[in-house]
Amino acid sequence: MVKICQKVNPCKNAGKKDVATGRCKCVGAWTGTTCNALARDCWTYLVNHAIEDGNKLLLIQPAISTSPFYVSCYLHSSGSGIGSAFFAVHDRGSIGFDRTWQEYVDGFGQDLTTVTFPSSYFMGLERLHQITSNAKSYNLILSLEFSDGSKSTLNYRNFKVGDATVNYKLSYTSFTQAAGRTSNPTNNEFEIESSKSPKNMAFSTPDRDNDQSPTNCATSAKSGWWFNDCTTTPLFSSTPRWGGRDLKRILLAVA
Repeated sequence: MVKICQKVNPCKNAGKKDVATGRCKCVGAWTGTTCNALARDCWTYLVNHAIEDGNKLLLIQPAISTSPFYVSCYLHSSGSGIGSAFFAVHDRGSIGFDRTWQEYVDGFGQDLTTVTFPSSYFMGLERLHQITSNAKSYNLILSLEFSDGSKSTLNYRNFKVGDATVNYKLSYTSFTQAAGRTSNPTNNEFEIESSKSPKNMAFSTPDRDNDQSPTNCATSAKSGWWFNDCTTTPLFSSTPRWGGRDLKRILLAVA
């Protein structure tokens, strides 16, 4: 009897070996030399896959996460590439952001297993912390659409959200406007209506007061946010504003 030897496919999770290169071609969000690991973020997926640009729903698992979760990614492969995960989408007049501490920790809004790009959504503070704890320097991308139809995009470098022990403190360094003009971050606060910045602030909700004000800013604003004091209108309020102008849509992403 002649035995027929079948070559064992070294690629896991439906990956296939490329005969020309000898490397595994992974499918879905799987990465690694044998397709044995999930992408840690949208950027990791982008650099490991030949993909079409646009929005894509991905299952990722950051380095410190004990279980994977879905994220809505924007992928752009030209140039140096962009792989960003939307962590908040707020359409004026949509679902309320007047939520409890635990809801903000866990996330809320549309189920990402049913939509590629949500219209109203918050990823959750714990997952945001897990992503920004990867061994990578992240940017915070803030995209604003005003009620008059005009748009603006701002970029905050070295974006990071701390863990629960520091109440998910927000930090970032330099600030870049959409046109590319870089300014001193001490002169460009996150909310340009106020000199009070959320930089290095803990997150607050109506039932968890972590701001610097004698009163709970989240209670009066009816919204969670990285409040410093209560002089600003947070982006998650029911009537969000920026620079004295009404906002129609707000997108926040980690890239």
